[in-house]
Amino acid sequence: MTACRALVAEADQLVSRPWPHQRCRLDLVIARSLAEAGLDAEAALRAEAALKGADECGFRLYSLKAHVLLAKVSEGREKLDHHRRLGTNLARSLAANLNQEDAEGFLGLYGAARQSAL
Repeated sequence: MTACRALVAEADQLVSRPWPHQRCRLDLVIARSLAEAGLDAEAALRAEAALKGADECGFRLYSLKAHVLLAKVSEGREKLDHHRRLGTNLARSLAANLNQEDAEGFLGLYGAARQSAL
């Protein structure tokens, strides 16, 4: 765990240009790494930082990725359900701009089944 935290600290120092999309990507990669190491609370903090940055800049795909991760590592059923619901809705919104085949693949990737029209 200490090695994981040391690598995270090193990665934070390597970000020399404050480009928002790169910051979001870095936060997401670090959050996923922390989650894989079993450090869910720290992963949630980084995923929340990525979500905040993505939402501020309108990076909807990064927002989706952050919600998907937060739906796995957040504490409490309400938070998990909140992020799962927002992630599903955002995935459907993004998929609406794709052709049917791509939309189905995209929704499958993010665990959001397409609702059939009645």
